[in-house]
Amino acid sequence: MVTETNTEAMTDEEWAVAHAIAHPLSKDQIRINSKSDGIVTEFKKVTSYLHTLINRDNLGNHLLTYLNKLVEKSEIIGHSNQAPDYYRSIEKACRKYLQDDEADAQTMLKILGWSSRLIRYYKVNPVAEALFTLPKKCQVQIGDILEAEVIKKNNKGSKVTYQVKGELYNEKEPKNFAIIPEQGIVKVQIVSLNPDDGSINHVKFFKQ
Repeated sequence: MVTETNTEAMTDEEWAVAHAIAHPLSKDQIRINSKSDGIVTEFKKVTSYLHTLINRDNLGNHLLTYLNKLVEKSEIIGHSNQAPDYYRSIEKACRKYLQDDEADAQTMLKILGWSSRLIRYYKVNPVAEALFTLPKKCQVQIGDILEAEVIKKNNKGSKVTYQVKGELYNEKEPKNFAIIPEQGIVKVQIVSLNPDDGSINHVKFFKQ
């Protein structure tokens, strides 16, 4: 098993997140092209991008927005036919597990740096299920309150588009539509999760 160095010591929770990201990506690499390390290559580019965000607030949101753009533009910017699959896999893993928006840049860089190494470890030493317990703070649940950005409001149908952890949610808000700002940061509550992977399905306005 890969172990940390003194200069990159991580907590048990941070290790759990690193493993949680790496494990599915290693399986996706084997599925897409077992002879390639393309996911690691693209993942390192994401880490390099994170270096440019060190002084930004809401670091997790910025990173997930960037990953969404990679997926959207993958057919144009990808360097191989497999790049779109790599981007989708990376975006899915980070969106599901890298959810602590308040983490400082150095912590996120450590997690992502070790994840890229662990991808190769799991590829050579595959296991049916990763042997770690994900910290509860990284598991969203119905009723959780999260920070969201109001992207736009549509009077027709009283719909509001929120951005939460890099994902867009177009929700009907007839009860609170008048008090929701046209733009800005608000609090939303998770009202349902996707049964397949436990990711957020729907949210509703909680407070400004």
